Amino acid sequence: MKCLEEGWLVKKPEPSKADSHTLTPLQQQWYEWACMTGICVNTPVKDLSTKMGVLAVLIPIKNRRQFDPPYDLVAIDKAMREYPM
Repeated sequence: MKCLEEGWLVKKPEPSKADSHTLTPLQQQWYEWACMTGICVNTPVKDLSTKMGVLAVLIPIKNRRQFDPPYDLVAIDKAMREYPM
């Protein structure tokens, strides 16, 4: 009641962007390899999107139809399992 009467504000912790845009050394090594081999699009790490709170890479869609998007957004952990070095 006192909270409502006095108008207390509850601050929610804000997720930091810097934390979500860092790669582990193994992820960094895989990402550089994948970009060189053409598995994923070479994009600076700071510009990578997130998917479910995890960094995601752009992988060209094979045998895509005319109206399909050119790339698929895949979480880096999943991409590392699908395309091992």
